[in-house]
Amino acid sequence: MGTPSCPWPFCFWRDLMNIVLIGYRAVGKSTLGRLLAHELGMKFLDTDTLLGNKIGEDIESYVKKNGWQAFRKLECEVLQSLIGIDRHVIATGGGVVDVIQNLEILRSLGHVIWLKAPINRILERLKQNPRPPLLCGVPEKEVKLMLPKRIPLYMKAADLVLDTGDLDLKEASKLLRLLIQDLISGGACAR
Repeated sequence: MGTPSCPWPFCFWRDLMNIVLIGYRAVGKSTLGRLLAHELGMKFLDTDTLLGNKIGEDIESYVKKNGWQAFRKLECEVLQSLIGIDRHVIATGGGVVDVIQNLEILRSLGHVIWLKAPINRILERLKQNPRPPLLCGVPEKEVKLMLPKRIPLYMKAADLVLDTGDLDLKEASKLLRLLIQDLISGGACAR
């Protein structure tokens, strides 16, 4: 008699590598990432939190003192330090794709999923976010300046795309799990 079968989703997720969430601010990377990690029995990491721990201060203060180039260099180091971990859901900073070298690192970490939302939805969510815009102080200007530059980079890095604009957290998590399952099994939704 063979090995007993294992009911879905348990066998499916057992050997899953990392899931890496990319996308602009306020699209749900950290919130959805925590929920997804819990649902899949995986660990959760947020690269912005790891960066804050490394620099010993908030990102805004660090960038004001040291500039974006120094910050992006540290961000790259944090990403590189994650190479070799397994079974994590990793939420990244919105600008992680600004450094081309990071695209290769992201893909080496696992399945890269771009969470996106329409600009108006991002702006609504940013109004509820206590963290100030880091680039120009005005959310509308920042989003309209940076998002068009980053969209091609998100597209280049991503294995999957999920629009979270009109989804609540549970709907987004359920759809994301189905998309990941389809990606891993080589289904029609895989890029």
